[in-house]
Amino acid sequence: MLGAFACFGLRGSRLKKNILLLLFPLLFVYVAGKCQDAEAFNKVYTTIYLETAQTNMPAALEAADSLYRVSESPLFKTKSLMLTATLYQQKEELKKSISYAEKAKTIIEATSDFDWQVRVYGFLATQYRLLQLYNKSWSYSTQALKLVDNLTNPDAFNSTRGLMLQELAHYEMARQNYKAAIKYVKASQVHFNLVPRNKDFLTMNNEQLLGQNFYHLKQFDSAAAYYKRGLNLGATMPDNFIKGLIYNGMASVYIEKEKLTEAKKYLDKAEKIADASGYLQLKKEVYKTAELYHAKARNIDELAAAIKRKDTIADQLNNKTASFLNDTYSQLETNKEKAEYSSKLKTAFALAVSMLFVSSLILFSRRSRKQKHQFERFKEIIRMQNEHNLRLEQEFLANSTDKNTAVHSKDEEITNGPVTAAPSAGQALLVMRPETEKKLLDVLFHFEHSDLYLSRELSLSSLAAHFNTNTRYLSDLIKKHRQKDFNKYINELRINYIITKLQDDNEWRQYKISALAEAAGFSSHSKFAAIFKDTTGLSPSLFIKYLQQEEDKKRG
Repeated sequence: MLGAFACFGLRGSRLKKNILLLLFPLLFVYVAGKCQDAEAFNKVYTTIYLETAQTNMPAALEAADSLYRVSESPLFKTKSLMLTATLYQQKEELKKSISYAEKAKTIIEATSDFDWQVRVYGFLATQYRLLQLYNKSWSYSTQALKLVDNLTNPDAFNSTRGLMLQELAHYEMARQNYKAAIKYVKASQVHFNLVPRNKDFLTMNNEQLLGQNFYHLKQFDSAAAYYKRGLNLGATMPDNFIKGLIYNGMASVYIEKEKLTEAKKYLDKAEKIADASGYLQLKKEVYKTAELYHAKARNIDELAAAIKRKDTIADQLNNKTASFLNDTYSQLETNKEKAEYSSKLKTAFALAVSMLFVSSLILFSRRSRKQKHQFERFKEIIRMQNEHNLRLEQEFLANSTDKNTAVHSKDEEITNGPVTAAPSAGQALLVMRPETEKKLLDVLFHFEHSDLYLSRELSLSSLAAHFNTNTRYLSDLIKKHRQKDFNKYINELRINYIITKLQDDNEWRQYKISALAEAAGFSSHSKFAAIFKDTTGLSPSLFIKYLQQEEDKKRG
């Protein structure tokens, strides 16, 4: 920053702090453009990429565009365009990202700057790899590798070679060849160690990649060690997507090691960065980890919210990919018609078939992804339900010797006083005597192991009367020990009952949804279906379909 101001002979002390904060991005762009100084330009570039883009993507894109407009040399124009392309990549605006990169390619190919030619080719290789267009990706990777040996500047050679080896590591990770990916990451670090600029950031990214690969190899201690090294390197850096990925990786490691308190600490940090970022891939990874955490912690409400957030981001990513493919093939159609006008009928027919194929492929791909997500969710529900049923059985056996606590006589009213009203929202919980709380817990336990909750006439007041207590005590007890209000508590008991019946008895799978609703004590088909989906993430009919498929597989 001082180098940029020095072009005008200015000192930072002349500007008030609040003006600097407001005008910092625009002032930097202006100064860098006027000076056309590489150091000033690089500082602006880094600020936009590592700071502005992490919290305000529209402002970062505007600043990058301003940087391009004031740039005079082909190199600065190329770097500005590639900054914009990178920001659009983070937004998953693939068409715009590739468009800016292709424009940069045209500019830089007219020069002898092999360093940036390689970088542009490498970037395009990455984009097409993310789109799973591997032939196109391979073509650009090959062009880049051919040019690397032309770099005479040691810094340029090492940084570029390191980045290309890093791209090969990403390629192997996409193929789940994690050991090969680790070799490429370590090879790239050999070159990054020789680079004076941005060494810490490049190394932090490599530590993050090593952490990912060792995590996938289930070597969790090694993964944590690499993630911690990355955090140490980035300790003085502002929050950015690499930090977000590292925090997410640490959370994933602690989830696998069943250390949920530690996992939550890192997950909160990752979610803070992801929520503020426009980088959809980061959001996708963090929300996927959040889903895993809440499933492990048995936080049903938070699990449903995490699944919804993850699926929303996945849909956005799929839609952007589909949009790119559709736009690309539409452009191909237009160009083909112009180039081969004399045979337009034949061409149109061939392209129509191609479009139909591509559209079918896109629809099939999206449907397959959605079905995969739904089936994974189904398996998680079954696993959690089996654990729930086993826990209930163990609790029942453990308490079977104390049956006298199941019912209390009218003379043994469980209360500390004449409170009868249920608590209002935000009202503090009552303090019960330990013996009162113990008696209520006993009767609540036996209630959960009965089928009384299936009654359509059940209410808080009727259950309190059945327990010989008052509504306030019962409501407080449920909130304290079941962490939910009365209605949600009863609904979950009923849904668990139906899930168990559907699992254990094939005949129940033949019932109509309205019959299941009635059996569970719900007032209507629609209310049952809505609560079932809200609780499990699946509709009752889809859940039954997956159950039947699993049984058919076992029989086959």
